[in-house]
Amino acid sequence: MAGWATAHGIRYLDGAILAPTQVVGTAAATVPYSGAHEVHEAVRNTMAAVRGTGRCLGADPGRAAAYEVALLDLFTTSAASPVGRAPATTPASAPRSPPRRRRSPI
Repeated sequence: MAGWATAHGIRYLDGAILAPTQVVGTAAATVPYSGAHEVHEAVRNTMAAVRGTGRCLGADPGRAAAYEVALLDLFTTSAASPVGRAPATTPASAPRSPPRRRRSPI
């Protein structure tokens, strides 16, 4: 996206809103962004409306997206870990029901 924007004379700043809608615009919202510093300076007042705790990750516009994906991976991995630790079978110490008797065909 940044390459396309630059090729068309568009200044580009990338970011990710990592917060539920209820906290957007408050200090609890986290909005990492990346791109040219002069672009950020040009839109500073607009960014302040949603930023909360903004953090510039550098001039490479892809860093904000990479940061977002890394955090989402961390979240889904930690949310799924209790499921992954659940036993797949019944432990040997669990009480067992008595075996069922089969009827003889004769």
